[in-house]
Amino acid sequence: MIKFKIYILIIIALIVGVDLSYSQDVTSPDIPVLDSVTVNQSTLKINIGWQFSNATDVKGYIIYKKNAFWLALDTVNSTTSFYEDIVSNPYTSIESYRIAAFDSSYNISPMTNPHTSIYANTTEKTLDCKIFIEINWSDYEGWDNLSIYNVLRKTNNGIVTKIGETTDSYYNDFAILNNTSYCYYIQAVSTDNKTSQSNKTCFFTELSSNNKFINADYVTVKSYDYVEISFTIDTLFTTGDYYMLYRSTNNIVDFTELDTIKSIEGNKIISYDNININKDKCYYKLELYNACDLLLKTSKLAENIILDVKQDANLIHKLTWTPYQNWLGEVKEYNIYRFLDDQEPVLIGTSMDETYIDNAESFLTERVEGNFCYFIEAIEGISPYEPVLDSIRKSRSNISCATQSPIVFIPTAFMPYDAHEINRIFKPIISFASPKDYRLIIYDRWGQLVWQTNNSQEGWDGKTTQGSILGGTFAYVLSFTSAENEFITYKGNITVIY
Repeated sequence: MIKFKIYILIIIALIVGVDLSYSQDVTSPDIPVLDSVTVNQSTLKINIGWQFSNATDVKGYIIYKKNAFWLALDTVNSTTSFYEDIVSNPYTSIESYRIAAFDSSYNISPMTNPHTSIYANTTEKTLDCKIFIEINWSDYEGWDNLSIYNVLRKTNNGIVTKIGETTDSYYNDFAILNNTSYCYYIQAVSTDNKTSQSNKTCFFTELSSNNKFINADYVTVKSYDYVEISFTIDTLFTTGDYYMLYRSTNNIVDFTELDTIKSIEGNKIISYDNININKDKCYYKLELYNACDLLLKTSKLAENIILDVKQDANLIHKLTWTPYQNWLGEVKEYNIYRFLDDQEPVLIGTSMDETYIDNAESFLTERVEGNFCYFIEAIEGISPYEPVLDSIRKSRSNISCATQSPIVFIPTAFMPYDAHEINRIFKPIISFASPKDYRLIIYDRWGQLVWQTNNSQEGWDGKTTQGSILGGTFAYVLSFTSAENEFITYKGNITVIY
Protein backbone atom coordinates (compact mmCIF):
# COMPACT_ATOMS: atom_id res chain seq x y z
CA MET A 1 0.00 0.00 0.00
CA ILE A 2 2.98 2.33 0.51
CA LYS A 3 3.59 2.75 -3.22
CA PHE A 4 -0.02 3.86 -3.70
CA LYS A 5 0.48 6.47 -0.97
CA ILE A 6 3.47 7.80 -2.87
CA TYR A 7 1.49 8.18 -6.08
CA ILE A 8 -1.52 9.78 -4.27
CA LEU A 9 0.65 12.35 -2.50
CA ILE A 10 2.32 13.37 -5.73
CA ILE A 11 -1.03 13.71 -7.53
CA ILE A 12 -2.54 15.85 -4.71
CA ALA A 13 0.49 18.12 -4.69
CA LEU A 14 0.19 18.74 -8.42
CA ILE A 15 -3.56 19.46 -8.19
CA VAL A 16 -3.32 22.07 -5.41
CA GLY A 17 -0.28 23.66 -6.96
CA VAL A 18 2.26 22.74 -4.31
CA ASP A 19 5.80 23.34 -5.50
CA LEU A 20 7.48 20.08 -4.71
CA SER A 21 10.87 21.61 -5.30
CA TYR A 22 10.63 23.33 -1.89
CA SER A 23 10.39 20.01 -0.03
CA GLN A 24 12.68 19.92 2.96
CA ASP A 25 14.21 16.51 1.91
CA VAL A 26 15.07 15.90 -1.74
CA THR A 27 17.93 13.46 -1.17
CA SER A 28 17.28 9.90 -2.26
CA PRO A 29 18.24 7.06 0.10
CA ASP A 30 21.27 4.98 -0.61
CA ILE A 31 20.85 2.02 -2.97
CA PRO A 32 19.98 -1.02 -0.85
CA VAL A 33 22.03 -4.23 -1.00
CA LEU A 34 20.09 -7.11 -2.63
CA ASP A 35 21.52 -10.38 -1.28
CA SER A 36 19.77 -13.12 -3.23
CA VAL A 37 16.86 -14.36 -5.26
CA THR A 38 16.11 -18.01 -4.44
CA VAL A 39 13.40 -20.65 -4.81
CA ASN A 40 11.60 -21.65 -1.61
CA GLN A 41 11.31 -25.46 -1.87
CA SER A 42 8.35 -25.52 0.48
CA THR A 43 6.15 -22.89 -1.19
CA LEU A 44 7.69 -23.33 -4.68
CA LYS A 45 7.82 -19.52 -4.98
CA ILE A 46 10.60 -16.93 -5.32
CA ASN A 47 12.03 -15.45 -2.12
CA ILE A 48 13.95 -12.18 -2.25
CA GLY A 49 16.33 -11.15 0.52
CA TRP A 50 18.23 -7.91 1.10
CA GLN A 51 20.15 -6.03 3.79
CA PHE A 52 18.53 -3.36 5.96
CA SER A 53 19.46 0.17 4.92
CA ASN A 54 21.74 2.14 7.23
CA ALA A 55 19.80 5.34 6.53
CA THR A 56 17.65 6.46 9.45
CA ASP A 57 14.75 7.81 7.41
CA VAL A 58 14.13 4.82 5.11
CA LYS A 59 10.39 4.31 4.97
CA GLY A 60 10.32 1.06 2.99
CA TYR A 61 11.35 -0.81 -0.11
CA ILE A 62 9.90 -1.18 -3.59
CA ILE A 63 10.20 -4.61 -5.28
CA TYR A 64 10.49 -4.55 -9.05
CA LYS A 65 10.00 -7.48 -11.39
CA LYS A 66 10.88 -7.68 -15.05
CA ASN A 67 8.36 -8.89 -17.52
CA ALA A 68 8.82 -7.01 -20.79
CA PHE A 69 9.77 -3.98 -18.67
CA TRP A 70 10.70 -3.32 -15.08
CA LEU A 71 7.48 -2.76 -13.15
CA ALA A 72 6.85 -2.18 -9.45
CA LEU A 73 5.53 -5.43 -7.99
CA ASP A 74 4.94 -4.42 -4.38
CA THR A 75 6.21 -2.32 -1.47
CA VAL A 76 7.12 -3.33 2.06
CA ASN A 77 8.00 -1.32 5.16
CA SER A 78 11.50 -0.72 6.46
CA THR A 79 11.33 -3.43 9.09
CA THR A 80 11.26 -6.15 6.42
CA SER A 81 14.22 -7.54 4.50
CA PHE A 82 12.37 -10.46 2.91
CA TYR A 83 9.69 -10.85 0.25
CA GLU A 84 7.96 -13.83 -1.35
CA ASP A 85 6.54 -13.37 -4.83
CA ILE A 86 3.33 -15.37 -4.62
CA VAL A 87 2.68 -15.02 -8.37
CA SER A 88 6.14 -16.23 -9.38
CA ASN A 89 6.59 -19.44 -11.34
CA PRO A 90 10.25 -20.45 -11.06
CA TYR A 91 9.47 -23.98 -12.33
CA THR A 92 8.83 -22.77 -15.86
CA SER A 93 11.10 -19.76 -16.40
CA ILE A 94 13.80 -17.44 -15.09
CA GLU A 95 12.55 -14.62 -12.84
CA SER A 96 14.40 -11.25 -12.47
CA TYR A 97 14.08 -8.77 -9.59
CA ARG A 98 15.43 -5.41 -8.37
CA ILE A 99 14.60 -3.32 -5.31
CA ALA A 100 14.78 0.35 -4.37
CA ALA A 101 14.46 2.17 -1.05
CA PHE A 102 12.29 5.21 -0.34
CA ASP A 103 12.33 7.60 2.63
CA SER A 104 9.69 9.45 4.64
CA SER A 105 9.61 12.18 2.02
CA TYR A 106 9.03 9.51 -0.59
CA ASN A 107 12.33 10.04 -2.27
CA ILE A 108 13.18 6.83 -4.15
CA SER A 109 16.70 5.45 -4.50
CA PRO A 110 18.05 4.07 -7.77
CA MET A 111 17.26 0.37 -8.31
CA THR A 112 19.79 -2.30 -7.46
CA ASN A 113 21.43 -4.40 -10.12
CA PRO A 114 19.13 -7.20 -11.35
CA HIS A 115 19.21 -10.58 -9.63
CA THR A 116 17.85 -13.59 -11.49
CA SER A 117 16.62 -16.95 -10.27
CA ILE A 118 18.30 -20.20 -11.32
CA TYR A 119 16.18 -22.33 -13.62
CA ALA A 120 17.26 -26.01 -13.85
CA ASN A 121 16.12 -28.94 -16.01
CA THR A 122 17.19 -32.55 -16.62
CA THR A 123 17.57 -34.73 -19.69
CA GLU A 124 18.63 -38.35 -20.30
CA LYS A 125 21.77 -38.79 -22.37
CA THR A 126 24.15 -41.54 -23.42
CA LEU A 127 27.94 -41.45 -23.56
CA ASP A 128 29.93 -44.48 -24.68
CA CYS A 129 26.88 -46.68 -24.03
CA LYS A 130 26.51 -45.30 -20.53
CA ILE A 131 23.19 -43.66 -19.75
CA PHE A 132 23.36 -40.63 -17.46
CA ILE A 133 21.28 -37.66 -16.40
CA GLU A 134 22.46 -34.22 -17.49
CA ILE A 135 21.38 -31.30 -15.31
CA ASN A 136 21.49 -27.87 -16.97
CA TRP A 137 20.74 -24.53 -15.36
CA SER A 138 20.80 -20.81 -15.98
CA ASP A 139 23.58 -18.81 -14.37
CA TYR A 140 22.79 -16.84 -11.27
CA GLU A 141 23.08 -13.15 -12.14
CA GLY A 142 23.47 -10.41 -9.56
CA TRP A 143 26.70 -11.27 -7.76
CA ASP A 144 30.15 -10.30 -8.96
CA ASN A 145 31.73 -12.89 -6.63
CA LEU A 146 30.11 -16.21 -7.55
CA SER A 147 32.20 -19.03 -6.10
CA ILE A 148 30.64 -22.41 -6.96
CA TYR A 149 27.48 -24.30 -7.86
CA ASN A 150 26.60 -27.18 -5.54
CA VAL A 151 24.60 -30.03 -7.10
CA LEU A 152 22.12 -31.50 -4.62
CA ARG A 153 20.15 -34.70 -5.23
CA LYS A 154 17.24 -36.49 -3.58
CA THR A 155 16.75 -40.18 -4.45
CA ASN A 156 13.17 -41.44 -4.26
CA ASN A 157 11.91 -40.33 -0.84
CA GLY A 158 15.35 -40.07 0.75
CA ILE A 159 17.24 -37.08 2.06
CA VAL A 160 18.86 -34.35 0.00
CA THR A 161 22.62 -34.87 -0.40
CA LYS A 162 25.36 -33.06 -2.22
CA ILE A 163 26.71 -35.13 -5.15
CA GLY A 164 29.08 -32.64 -6.70
CA GLU A 165 30.12 -29.05 -7.37
CA THR A 166 31.13 -27.13 -10.46
CA THR A 167 31.72 -23.68 -11.87
CA ASP A 168 29.93 -24.68 -15.10
CA SER A 169 26.20 -24.49 -15.67
CA TYR A 170 25.72 -28.22 -16.17
CA TYR A 171 26.49 -31.49 -14.38
CA ASN A 172 26.38 -35.14 -15.48
CA ASP A 173 25.12 -37.71 -13.00
CA PHE A 174 26.34 -41.21 -13.94
CA ALA A 175 25.55 -42.82 -10.57
CA ILE A 176 21.98 -43.74 -11.40
CA LEU A 177 19.87 -46.89 -11.21
CA ASN A 178 16.94 -48.06 -13.27
CA ASN A 179 13.36 -47.34 -12.18
CA THR A 180 14.44 -44.71 -9.66
CA SER A 181 13.27 -41.15 -9.05
CA TYR A 182 16.00 -38.48 -8.86
CA CYS A 183 15.31 -34.84 -7.97
CA TYR A 184 18.01 -32.19 -8.31
CA TYR A 185 18.57 -28.70 -6.85
CA ILE A 186 21.32 -26.29 -7.84
CA GLN A 187 22.73 -24.07 -5.11
CA ALA A 188 24.79 -21.05 -6.09
CA VAL A 189 27.29 -19.89 -3.45
CA SER A 190 29.15 -16.59 -3.40
CA THR A 191 32.57 -16.03 -1.90
CA ASP A 192 30.92 -14.31 1.08
CA ASN A 193 28.58 -17.35 1.54
CA LYS A 194 25.40 -15.95 0.11
CA THR A 195 23.29 -18.71 -1.43
CA SER A 196 20.59 -19.08 -4.03
CA GLN A 197 18.75 -22.27 -4.83
CA SER A 198 17.11 -23.29 -8.08
CA ASN A 199 13.79 -24.94 -8.73
CA LYS A 200 13.58 -28.70 -8.17
CA THR A 201 13.93 -30.71 -11.37
CA CYS A 202 13.15 -34.43 -11.32
CA PHE A 203 13.74 -37.41 -13.57
CA PHE A 204 12.49 -40.99 -13.31
CA THR A 205 15.01 -43.41 -14.78
CA GLU A 206 12.62 -45.55 -16.74
CA LEU A 207 15.57 -46.84 -18.68
CA SER A 208 13.51 -49.83 -19.70
CA SER A 209 12.50 -49.72 -23.32
CA ASN A 210 9.21 -48.60 -24.71
CA ASN A 211 8.07 -52.22 -24.58
CA LYS A 212 4.82 -52.38 -22.73
CA PHE A 213 5.59 -55.96 -21.69
CA ILE A 214 7.44 -59.23 -22.16
CA ASN A 215 4.95 -61.89 -21.14
CA ALA A 216 6.15 -65.28 -19.89
CA ASP A 217 3.53 -67.48 -21.59
CA TYR A 218 4.46 -70.92 -20.27
CA VAL A 219 6.98 -73.68 -19.74
CA THR A 220 5.55 -76.99 -20.88
CA VAL A 221 6.91 -80.52 -21.20
CA LYS A 222 7.18 -81.54 -24.86
CA SER A 223 8.93 -84.89 -24.55
CA TYR A 224 10.65 -87.14 -22.03
CA ASP A 225 13.76 -84.98 -21.84
CA TYR A 226 12.98 -81.37 -22.74
CA VAL A 227 10.62 -78.46 -22.20
CA GLU A 228 9.33 -75.68 -24.42
CA ILE A 229 9.51 -72.08 -23.16
CA SER A 230 7.33 -69.39 -24.74
CA PHE A 231 7.30 -65.60 -24.40
CA THR A 232 5.09 -62.98 -26.07
CA ILE A 233 6.73 -59.69 -27.04
CA ASP A 234 4.87 -56.40 -27.37
CA THR A 235 6.16 -55.67 -30.88
CA LEU A 236 4.16 -52.44 -31.22
CA PHE A 237 6.53 -50.69 -28.84
CA THR A 238 9.71 -52.76 -29.03
CA THR A 239 13.02 -50.96 -28.77
CA GLY A 240 16.16 -52.87 -28.01
CA ASP A 241 18.76 -54.94 -29.75
CA TYR A 242 18.66 -58.47 -28.39
CA TYR A 243 17.12 -60.82 -25.85
CA MET A 244 18.78 -63.13 -23.34
CA LEU A 245 17.13 -66.28 -22.03
CA TYR A 246 18.17 -67.42 -18.55
CA ARG A 247 17.46 -70.44 -16.35
CA SER A 248 17.68 -70.89 -12.59
CA THR A 249 17.04 -73.88 -10.35
CA ASN A 250 16.43 -71.88 -7.17
CA ASN A 251 14.02 -69.16 -8.30
CA ILE A 252 16.04 -66.18 -7.07
CA VAL A 253 19.71 -66.23 -8.00
CA ASP A 254 22.27 -68.19 -10.00
CA PHE A 255 20.67 -67.69 -13.38
CA THR A 256 22.52 -69.37 -16.24
CA GLU A 257 22.50 -68.00 -19.76
CA LEU A 258 20.76 -70.37 -22.17
CA ASP A 259 20.39 -68.44 -25.41
CA THR A 260 20.84 -65.10 -27.14
CA ILE A 261 18.08 -64.06 -29.53
CA LYS A 262 18.92 -61.24 -31.91
CA SER A 263 15.96 -61.46 -34.28
CA ILE A 264 12.40 -62.67 -33.94
CA GLU A 265 9.50 -63.21 -36.31
CA GLY A 266 6.12 -62.06 -35.12
CA ASN A 267 5.60 -61.55 -31.42
CA LYS A 268 6.74 -64.94 -30.10
CA ILE A 269 10.04 -66.19 -28.74
CA ILE A 270 10.03 -69.97 -28.29
CA SER A 271 12.99 -71.92 -27.01
CA TYR A 272 13.74 -75.44 -25.77
CA ASP A 273 15.76 -76.80 -22.89
CA ASN A 274 16.93 -80.34 -22.12
CA ILE A 275 16.31 -81.09 -18.45
CA ASN A 276 15.37 -83.99 -16.22
CA ILE A 277 11.64 -83.32 -16.39
CA ASN A 278 10.91 -85.64 -13.45
CA LYS A 279 13.29 -83.96 -11.01
CA ASP A 280 14.51 -80.55 -12.20
CA LYS A 281 12.35 -77.61 -11.13
CA CYS A 282 13.54 -74.80 -13.40
CA TYR A 283 12.70 -71.11 -13.67
CA TYR A 284 13.15 -69.12 -16.86
CA LYS A 285 13.21 -65.40 -17.64
CA LEU A 286 13.74 -63.31 -20.76
CA GLU A 287 15.62 -60.01 -20.67
CA LEU A 288 15.85 -57.27 -23.28
CA TYR A 289 19.15 -55.41 -23.76
CA ASN A 290 20.22 -52.50 -25.91
CA ALA A 291 23.35 -52.20 -28.04
CA CYS A 292 25.27 -51.00 -24.98
CA ASP A 293 24.43 -54.22 -23.11
CA LEU A 294 22.21 -52.30 -20.72
CA LEU A 295 19.21 -54.17 -19.36
CA LEU A 296 15.95 -52.61 -20.56
CA LYS A 297 13.20 -54.99 -19.46
CA THR A 298 12.79 -58.35 -17.69
CA SER A 299 9.89 -60.76 -17.93
CA LYS A 300 8.28 -62.52 -15.00
CA LEU A 301 9.47 -66.04 -14.29
CA ALA A 302 8.10 -69.09 -16.09
CA GLU A 303 8.45 -72.54 -14.55
CA ASN A 304 7.83 -76.21 -15.24
CA ILE A 305 5.47 -78.45 -13.27
CA ILE A 306 6.76 -81.67 -11.67
CA LEU A 307 4.17 -84.38 -10.99
CA ASP A 308 4.66 -87.30 -8.61
CA VAL A 309 2.29 -90.27 -8.19
CA LYS A 310 2.22 -92.54 -5.14
CA GLN A 311 0.10 -95.68 -4.77
CA ASP A 312 -1.01 -97.69 -1.76
CA ALA A 313 -2.23 -101.25 -1.17
CA ASN A 314 -5.86 -100.19 -1.63
CA LEU A 315 -5.40 -99.24 -5.30
CA ILE A 316 -5.41 -95.54 -4.42
CA HIS A 317 -3.18 -93.26 -6.54
CA LYS A 318 -2.31 -89.93 -4.94
CA LEU A 319 -1.11 -87.24 -7.35
CA THR A 320 0.87 -84.23 -6.10
CA TRP A 321 2.63 -81.59 -8.18
CA THR A 322 4.57 -78.36 -7.88
CA PRO A 323 2.45 -75.24 -8.40
CA TYR A 324 2.68 -72.93 -11.37
CA GLN A 325 3.10 -69.60 -9.58
CA ASN A 326 4.08 -66.70 -11.84
CA TRP A 327 1.29 -66.16 -14.35
CA LEU A 328 -0.11 -62.64 -14.35
CA GLY A 329 -3.56 -64.18 -14.73
CA GLU A 330 -2.76 -66.75 -12.02
CA VAL A 331 -3.83 -70.40 -12.37
CA LYS A 332 -7.45 -70.84 -13.37
CA GLU A 333 -7.40 -74.62 -12.82
CA TYR A 334 -5.36 -77.79 -13.19
CA ASN A 335 -6.62 -80.47 -15.58
CA ILE A 336 -5.71 -84.08 -14.70
CA TYR A 337 -5.17 -86.56 -17.53
CA ARG A 338 -4.76 -90.33 -17.26
CA PHE A 339 -3.82 -92.91 -19.86
CA LEU A 340 -3.67 -96.66 -19.43
CA ASP A 341 -1.01 -98.76 -21.12
CA ASP A 342 -0.85 -97.51 -24.74
CA GLN A 343 -4.25 -95.82 -24.80
CA GLU A 344 -4.91 -92.14 -25.50
CA PRO A 345 -4.98 -89.71 -22.55
CA VAL A 346 -8.36 -89.01 -20.99
CA LEU A 347 -9.35 -85.99 -18.89
CA ILE A 348 -10.46 -87.45 -15.56
CA GLY A 349 -10.86 -84.33 -13.42
CA THR A 350 -9.82 -80.81 -12.45
CA SER A 351 -8.34 -79.37 -9.30
CA MET A 352 -7.80 -75.92 -7.85
CA ASP A 353 -4.87 -77.01 -5.72
CA GLU A 354 -1.90 -79.32 -6.26
CA THR A 355 -3.38 -82.70 -5.23
CA TYR A 356 -5.72 -85.30 -6.73
CA ILE A 357 -6.85 -88.82 -5.71
CA ASP A 358 -7.56 -91.51 -8.35
CA ASN A 359 -9.05 -94.89 -7.37
CA ALA A 360 -7.96 -97.79 -9.62
CA GLU A 361 -10.38 -100.31 -8.08
CA SER A 362 -12.82 -99.96 -10.96
CA PHE A 363 -10.20 -101.47 -13.30
CA LEU A 364 -9.96 -104.80 -11.49
CA THR A 365 -12.26 -106.47 -14.01
CA GLU A 366 -11.02 -104.64 -17.09
CA ARG A 367 -8.32 -105.82 -19.43
CA VAL A 368 -5.58 -103.38 -18.48
CA GLU A 369 -1.96 -104.24 -17.96
CA GLY A 370 -1.54 -102.13 -14.83
CA ASN A 371 0.30 -99.03 -16.12
CA PHE A 372 -1.57 -95.95 -14.82
CA CYS A 373 0.14 -92.82 -16.14
CA TYR A 374 -0.83 -89.20 -15.52
CA PHE A 375 0.07 -85.66 -16.44
CA ILE A 376 -1.16 -82.25 -15.26
CA GLU A 377 -2.11 -79.30 -17.44
CA ALA A 378 -2.21 -75.86 -15.78
CA ILE A 379 -4.49 -73.25 -17.37
CA GLU A 380 -3.88 -69.51 -16.91
CA GLY A 381 -6.73 -67.22 -15.94
CA ILE A 382 -7.45 -63.87 -17.57
CA SER A 383 -4.21 -61.96 -18.15
CA PRO A 384 -3.83 -58.14 -18.22
CA TYR A 385 -2.35 -58.66 -21.68
CA GLU A 386 -5.31 -60.77 -22.88
CA PRO A 387 -6.14 -58.61 -25.94
CA VAL A 388 -2.60 -59.08 -27.27
CA LEU A 389 -1.95 -62.72 -26.34
CA ASP A 390 -3.25 -64.98 -29.07
CA SER A 391 -4.04 -68.19 -27.21
CA ILE A 392 -4.79 -69.74 -23.83
CA ARG A 393 -1.59 -70.27 -21.87
CA LYS A 394 -1.09 -73.86 -20.73
CA SER A 395 1.71 -75.64 -18.91
CA ARG A 396 1.94 -79.42 -19.07
CA SER A 397 3.80 -81.45 -16.47
CA ASN A 398 5.97 -84.50 -16.82
CA ILE A 399 4.31 -87.92 -17.03
CA SER A 400 4.32 -89.88 -13.78
CA CYS A 401 3.10 -93.47 -13.52
CA ALA A 402 1.81 -95.91 -10.93
CA THR A 403 2.28 -99.59 -11.81
CA GLN A 404 -0.13 -102.02 -10.21
CA SER A 405 1.11 -105.50 -9.32
CA PRO A 406 -0.98 -108.37 -10.72
CA ILE A 407 -3.91 -109.57 -8.66
CA VAL A 408 -4.62 -113.27 -9.37
CA PHE A 409 -7.58 -115.48 -8.36
CA ILE A 410 -7.40 -119.21 -9.34
CA PRO A 411 -10.38 -121.50 -8.61
CA THR A 412 -9.67 -124.91 -7.01
CA ALA A 413 -12.59 -126.79 -8.63
CA PHE A 414 -15.36 -126.50 -11.21
CA MET A 415 -18.33 -128.53 -12.49
CA PRO A 416 -18.71 -128.76 -16.30
CA TYR A 417 -22.42 -129.64 -15.96
CA ASP A 418 -23.31 -127.16 -13.20
CA ALA A 419 -26.57 -125.26 -13.49
CA HIS A 420 -24.70 -121.96 -13.27
CA GLU A 421 -22.65 -121.13 -16.34
CA ILE A 422 -20.00 -119.37 -14.35
CA ASN A 423 -19.09 -122.66 -12.61
CA ARG A 424 -18.76 -124.69 -15.83
CA ILE A 425 -15.24 -123.60 -16.82
CA PHE A 426 -11.87 -123.20 -15.21
CA LYS A 427 -10.43 -119.71 -15.91
CA PRO A 428 -8.01 -117.83 -13.64
CA ILE A 429 -9.00 -114.20 -13.05
CA ILE A 430 -6.02 -111.88 -13.49
CA SER A 431 -6.06 -108.09 -13.04
CA PHE A 432 -3.22 -105.82 -14.16
CA ALA A 433 -1.17 -108.15 -16.35
CA SER A 434 -0.08 -108.20 -19.97
CA PRO A 435 -1.97 -110.65 -22.25
CA LYS A 436 0.90 -111.01 -24.73
CA ASP A 437 2.77 -113.76 -22.81
CA TYR A 438 -0.27 -115.41 -21.29
CA ARG A 439 -0.34 -119.24 -21.24
CA LEU A 440 -2.50 -121.76 -19.35
CA ILE A 441 -1.60 -125.50 -19.55
CA ILE A 442 -3.51 -128.45 -18.06
CA TYR A 443 -1.79 -131.84 -17.36
CA ASP A 444 -3.26 -135.11 -16.12
CA ARG A 445 -1.88 -137.00 -13.16
CA TRP A 446 0.65 -138.79 -15.38
CA GLY A 447 2.01 -135.50 -16.81
CA GLN A 448 0.31 -135.81 -20.15
CA LEU A 449 -0.85 -132.61 -21.86
CA VAL A 450 -4.65 -132.35 -21.64
CA TRP A 451 -5.35 -128.76 -22.79
CA GLN A 452 -3.66 -125.37 -23.31
CA THR A 453 -4.40 -121.80 -24.46
CA ASN A 454 -2.65 -118.45 -25.05
CA ASN A 455 -5.90 -116.50 -24.75
CA SER A 456 -6.46 -115.02 -21.31
CA GLN A 457 -10.18 -114.81 -22.04
CA GLU A 458 -10.51 -118.51 -22.76
CA GLY A 459 -11.22 -121.04 -20.00
CA TRP A 460 -11.03 -124.89 -19.80
CA ASP A 461 -14.36 -126.67 -19.94
CA GLY A 462 -12.93 -129.98 -18.67
CA LYS A 463 -12.60 -131.60 -22.07
CA THR A 464 -9.50 -133.36 -23.30
CA THR A 465 -8.01 -132.91 -26.72
CA GLN A 466 -10.27 -135.79 -27.84
CA GLY A 467 -13.35 -133.96 -26.60
CA SER A 468 -14.25 -136.14 -23.64
CA ILE A 469 -14.82 -134.84 -20.11
CA LEU A 470 -13.01 -136.54 -17.32
CA GLY A 471 -13.45 -136.13 -13.61
CA GLY A 472 -10.61 -136.01 -11.12
CA THR A 473 -7.66 -133.84 -10.23
CA PHE A 474 -5.43 -132.18 -12.81
CA ALA A 475 -2.33 -129.99 -12.68
CA TYR A 476 -2.16 -126.51 -14.18
CA VAL A 477 0.68 -124.14 -15.09
CA LEU A 478 -0.29 -120.47 -15.48
CA SER A 479 2.24 -117.92 -16.79
CA PHE A 480 2.06 -114.25 -17.83
CA THR A 481 4.02 -111.00 -17.78
CA SER A 482 3.31 -108.19 -15.32
CA ALA A 483 3.11 -104.45 -16.12
CA GLU A 484 6.67 -104.18 -14.79
CA ASN A 485 7.74 -106.75 -17.44
CA GLU A 486 8.27 -109.52 -14.88
CA PHE A 487 7.52 -113.10 -16.04
CA ILE A 488 5.29 -114.77 -13.43
CA THR A 489 4.35 -118.46 -13.11
CA TYR A 490 1.69 -120.10 -10.94
CA LYS A 491 1.41 -123.92 -10.49
CA GLY A 492 -1.31 -125.89 -8.74
CA ASN A 493 -4.14 -128.43 -8.95
CA ILE A 494 -7.70 -128.10 -10.21
CA THR A 495 -10.47 -130.61 -9.45
CA VAL A 496 -13.07 -131.43 -12.09
CA ILE A 497 -16.31 -132.52 -10.46
CA TYR A 498 -18.10 -134.79 -12.97
